Amino acid sequence: MATIELTFTSPEPDIVTSFSVGGLTWHEGSKTITSIRAKVSSGTATFNLKVASGGSQPNGLVGGMTDESFNGLAWIFRADDLEEGTGASDGDAVSEWYSYTDGLSSFRQTTSSLKPLLKTALGPNNNTPTVLFDGSDDYLSGWVAGRGEFDPTGKAYSLFAVIGDHTEERHAPIVGTRDTGDEDWGAWWGMKGRDWIIQGINSGSYDKFTAGSSANLAADQIRSFTYNTDPSNSVSEWVDGTSVYDKEAMDSGSTAFNFNTMGSTAKDSPSRYLNAGISELLLFDGEVSETNREIVEGYLAHRWGLSGNLPAAHPYSSINPFTQSYDLGANLTLSSSYGLSPSISASVTDGDQITFYLPNCQAPGTLTVELTF
Repeated sequence: MATIELTFTSPEPDIVTSFSVGGLTWHEGSKTITSIRAKVSSGTATFNLKVASGGSQPNGLVGGMTDESFNGLAWIFRADDLEEGTGASDGDAVSEWYSYTDGLSSFRQTTSSLKPLLKTALGPNNNTPTVLFDGSDDYLSGWVAGRGEFDPTGKAYSLFAVIGDHTEERHAPIVGTRDTGDEDWGAWWGMKGRDWIIQGINSGSYDKFTAGSSANLAADQIRSFTYNTDPSNSVSEWVDGTSVYDKEAMDSGSTAFNFNTMGSTAKDSPSRYLNAGISELLLFDGEVSETNREIVEGYLAHRWGLSGNLPAAHPYSSINPFTQSYDLGANLTLSSSYGLSPSISASVTDGDQITFYLPNCQAPGTLTVELTF
């Protein structure tokens, strides 16, 4: 028997390879792996692995997508990362929510009465997790400039959201700007009054586009939005893969955005709050192409059990663009020390690729993996 130990500093899951964080090419001859253990120095994570012959990559996104396609991915917040591997329970208050692929991006709430709740069965189809904002005073605030705060002023950007439970309210911002001074109107993506709106800040006032009722918020919904720079200052949005407006002009003027909150926006008083659950939120620094938008929509639809929402003509209405296959029957929940190895008997030979995954995580520290063969 022999044992090897590998260390991965600051592991960051890669969406293109089904959230792998690293691995190795085997050069120890024909062996059988009989034990695997893993740990993280801080944060929370679950772990799995896959052995593939000939050095091939076993998991990933279809359609020829490459890492470069997702260079602009700035946020990916997923409600199940707050549940899996953390010990959290239904109804627990959310104090901090880290971006899955960048543990330095996060939103938090330090006031107990203002914290949204993790609900483990109020997400899509009422059997998945969501972060539930109460529509009264809950919100999360980005607290690190350039990380939990995103200012795409003068640039294109794209937003995707999966909505869980939803209660009709006049004001329902998914993301916005928390500014309680008198200088600026807040940026806003969500409901305003009874209309769907995208709003930016413009010289102490605001610059907006208001969509019709077909764009309104609802439960179990996938939303895709792009702010375009060609044509300048125009916006496009899709609900469940169907276009509801395309490259519509916002009010004239130079629009600034500074998204630094989830579930709220404000001008001179904090009075506008989301009454809904956010199950997943992605933000891209740049305009996502039609091909990549459809891939992201397909990924979200199949991940959250919403593929039936997509139109039949959508390329991923029946095909999941995201392939995910692991060798362990259940993910390992990691801590700062090794636990017991699960049952494993994996044959490997020279040239095989062993890939490690963190299917769920929140700001993981150094990952250490021990293989016995």
